[in-house]
Order: sequence, then C-alpha cells, then structure tokens
Amino acid sequence: MEELTANINKMNILLVEDDPAVRKVTTRLLEYLKCSVVAVAGGRDAINKIQDQTNCFDLVLTDYTMPDMNGVELTMNLKKLLPDMPVILCTGADSGADDQLVFDSGVTEILSKPFTKSELGLTIRRATER
Repeated sequence: MEELTANINKMNILLVEDDPAVRKVTTRLLEYLKCSVVAVAGGRDAINKIQDQTNCFDLVLTDYTMPDMNGVELTMNLKKLLPDMPVILCTGADSGADDQLVFDSGVTEILSKPFTKSELGLTIRRATER
C-alpha cells in the first residue's frame, strides 16, 4: 500500500461532502493516507475555499449528489477558476450520473461509493498523474 500511495503523501485535498458521517470517515481515510484535508459541506463552500486559497489545493474530492449544487456543477465552476485542478467525483450506485456528462464537465476520475482506503489512494494517484 505504501508504494501505491507514496506520491500522494502530504497532498492538500479539498473534500466536498454534504453527509457529515461520510465527510468524517472520508477525512479520516485521507488523513491515514497522509493527506492534509479541508472538508466542506457543499459546492458553494468549496467555491469560496478555492477563491480564498487559490493555490492551496492539489485535488478536489467531491460527492455527486448534494443539495446546493451537484458535483458536476461544482466541477464546471471550479474549472473556470482552476482549469488544471484534478477532480474526483464520488458517486453511489443510484446517483444517476451520466459518465460522459461527468467527464465532459472536467471530472478527472469517478470513484464509486462505498470505497476502501486502497481504492481511494489509487484513484487519487491516477487523478494526479495525468
């Protein structure tokens, strides 16, 4: 596991997740992978963080289904500010996300929920090596 995730150590990740329990668990997984995490509850909060700290994040990890704006809408807004920012979209099996629309929005990788620490680490690695 260390070999597979070595290049993600000390990454600064913006986590966007509206469910407090999922946000807490995902934050812990990212911290276990030795990432620094800023966690917010929605798309508007994420946009504000990005605007306040433009060069602080290496990657955005966002939920697809959120009440204020979904992950695809968030990605399109983020890409206007930071076109090269890698974005991982987390979806549940019943999210209804259209993969082509998702990738057309600028999403770098899709990660299905629930995911393991290993799956998370490998997805981050793939997203940041592009």
